[in-house]
Amino acid sequence: MRRLAKYREKRDFGVTPEPGVTGNARAVRGHAPALRYVIQLHHARRRHFDFRLEWQGTLRSWAVPKGPSRDPTQKRLAVEVEDHPLSYGTFEGDIPEGQYGAGHVDLWDEGRWRPDGDAEAGLKKGHLNFTLDGARLKGRWSLVRTHLAGRQPQWLLIKSADDAARAADVADGTTLHQWRARHGESEPKSRVARAKKKTVAAKKPATRRRRDAFPREVGLQLARLVDTAPGGDGWVHEIKYDGYRFIALRQNRRVKLVSRNGIDWSDKLPALRDAILALPCRECIVDGELVVYDAAGHSSFDLLQQRFGDADGGDIRAIVFDLLYLDGRDLRGETQDARKAALETLLDNAPAPLQLSETIVGDGREAAAAACRLGLEGIVSKARGAPYRAGRGGDWLKIKCVQSDEFVIVGYTHGARARAALGSLLLAQASARGKRWRYVGRVGSGLSAAAIDDLLRRLKPAKTAVPLERPPTAGDLRGARPIWVKPTLVVEVSFRAWTSDGILRQASVKGLRPDKSPDDLAAPDRAPHVAAATSAAPRKSAKVARNAHRRAARTTPAATRRARSEPYSFTHPDRLIFTDPDITKAEVGALYRDIADQILPQIVGRPLALVRCPDGVGGECFFQKHLTSGFRDAVHAARAKAERDPYVYIDDLDGLLALVQMNVVEIHTWGSTVARPDTPDRIVFDLDPAPDVPWREIKAAARAVRERLAALKLESFLRASGGKGLHVVVPLSGDDDWDAVKAFAHALAQTMAQEQPDHYLAVAGKSRREGRIFIDYLRNARGATSVANYSLRARAGAPVAVPLAWDELTGLRSAAPFHFGNLRKRIARHPDPWRGIDDVEQALPR
Repeated sequence: MRRLAKYREKRDFGVTPEPGVTGNARAVRGHAPALRYVIQLHHARRRHFDFRLEWQGTLRSWAVPKGPSRDPTQKRLAVEVEDHPLSYGTFEGDIPEGQYGAGHVDLWDEGRWRPDGDAEAGLKKGHLNFTLDGARLKGRWSLVRTHLAGRQPQWLLIKSADDAARAADVADGTTLHQWRARHGESEPKSRVARAKKKTVAAKKPATRRRRDAFPREVGLQLARLVDTAPGGDGWVHEIKYDGYRFIALRQNRRVKLVSRNGIDWSDKLPALRDAILALPCRECIVDGELVVYDAAGHSSFDLLQQRFGDADGGDIRAIVFDLLYLDGRDLRGETQDARKAALETLLDNAPAPLQLSETIVGDGREAAAAACRLGLEGIVSKARGAPYRAGRGGDWLKIKCVQSDEFVIVGYTHGARARAALGSLLLAQASARGKRWRYVGRVGSGLSAAAIDDLLRRLKPAKTAVPLERPPTAGDLRGARPIWVKPTLVVEVSFRAWTSDGILRQASVKGLRPDKSPDDLAAPDRAPHVAAATSAAPRKSAKVARNAHRRAARTTPAATRRARSEPYSFTHPDRLIFTDPDITKAEVGALYRDIADQILPQIVGRPLALVRCPDGVGGECFFQKHLTSGFRDAVHAARAKAERDPYVYIDDLDGLLALVQMNVVEIHTWGSTVARPDTPDRIVFDLDPAPDVPWREIKAAARAVRERLAALKLESFLRASGGKGLHVVVPLSGDDDWDAVKAFAHALAQTMAQEQPDHYLAVAGKSRREGRIFIDYLRNARGATSVANYSLRARAGAPVAVPLAWDELTGLRSAAPFHFGNLRKRIARHPDPWRGIDDVEQALPR
């Protein structure tokens, strides 16, 4: 059959157990009787749901990344794929590695469907209405074709508002067999017969088991964040650790330790490598988490970062919670209980730093409550009967603890728009040292308009600032002016954790506590890391102070920056941001979290301009410079004298992930900081070539700009833009304003264009650019921006703007050699090519 040609071409039926193209039913035209539909849960390179409708003798098929939702407000992306034979509707099993769609396939739902009207006309038109009557899905649905660009037609699967609709519905990873068992439903007789046949076959004398191949790559199983732990005896619960995920692969005497993002850590963890070699096995693959415990016995991300890479591994512990392969036996298809039993045997009397993760069987809510009482991060609940499957399914669930405490209000700051009167409250707790109060952070989430009005009536202005231990800095307040009040009101606040310097993380107001006074607040004992008081330092000159502030803003310790962000909860995490290759919002967030040490120093505390692509790259994208509604609290607004609308800035990883949440693909920065918006500290020369300029001439232009700058005693740095050209960046530490910087950049560009008019030009018009390179100096005006280091670009292939060392220029083959797929390896090899840029002291020549 012609419609099954693609299905046939993509598969080797001598290898894959998928059904061949045989036994297809008669074609049905026009108004059809009830036909069969099936939904299969496919754990391939990325987990998705395959939605298939029987029509015209085949199964018309769509890949639905997030699965169908019975919530009419949720429009699920459905990517049309090749037709499948009708026999595929009963297929379950494993598609081998190396085959198209390699991974595990389960039935998720099945039943009958009936088109509303002429189905053939609806499919051609791109709007098919139909009714489902299945085990899990019922009622009226629609498939609507979109105009989004992509390799395959993209549709939306939408539930109609009828009696079968369910609000806030999410497609979980429960297979149809598991779902029927939980709901007391019996399997169809044909499937029961097949199961009996398998049971009889299993009773035959066992033959020697075939050895499973050692996996060369392992896809990690991930946990989905939920609010409530599951109950019942079908789950086991483990402590949630705050550390680094790792996989250890041993083949005879060879051991490889790999990070979650594929970085080889074998040389960094010699103690762990030796411990894996000491295990009683020839081959094994174990999954676990690297942690360091603090004095209270809690896993500490800060301490782990400090200890990681020490010659002897320090006090790093390797908490092992899964066994994926053991001596020729691939355990990933076996149940959680079976894998855990084998792991316990393997790790019996295991040497340090290996440690078996302890589990609790029973009510997850009790386990979560106990973890929270102990001050732990939370728990991970795992389905006991489930296999190990790569990706974020419904068999592993994580439940995070939310802490709550009471604090006194010592001040507030103004906000923007509707929150102009009160943006954030400034909080303090009782101090154990000389001053009565210690600043613990600010909170703006959870404040309704009525609560703000009530607070403004109750807060009593103070003539002077409240004496605080560790008062907030201008950076803490993001440039906002504090309004101090008398410490008379107590507020209850929920929060995720404390940072290493004793600041609340992810705080939200629960409400005022009129039943308590500030005198009721005892000295704190729950903040795990309280910074020691420092003696007053000698007064510095204005210039030295500015430069110190500039360096500090860009070299915030990684532990402090990263500690401000818990694992982030995205809405629509499976939304495709790139389709060439397929990259989801959650994967973009994971990349930025992994490279936080590199990207944050370049964007924190700077005004930003954003390229947002709500429908993904290839759809409509737009440039945004000012803050609008919809962004989470970690994205901030600041105003400058010359700006009517507030510009955007962030100050930590939470802010960066909040940008990803809003489908930001590209991040561009001003050449100045929020603290000093009118004093640029960067000059950027963007070498923008015409399409016909050879790559060697672009590299020669970068060298020429560098030589000109060096003659003026200005040091410069190089960046591959991720687009067509290169950037030459000059750090500044003086007091030059925007006019002076732009004039200097224009003069240098104009001089080079006049001396070599056949190679360069200093005019932006494209009509004159043929065969030449535009030395774009216009990036150096107030409000102008250039792409940030390590920002993705909204282009096919997901390229990234990457800083380079000058000695890399000779071997550079393009302006976009790095992309989403190889960026982590690049950083592992060259973590800081711009080393020393923040120590450069230079100003424009006079």
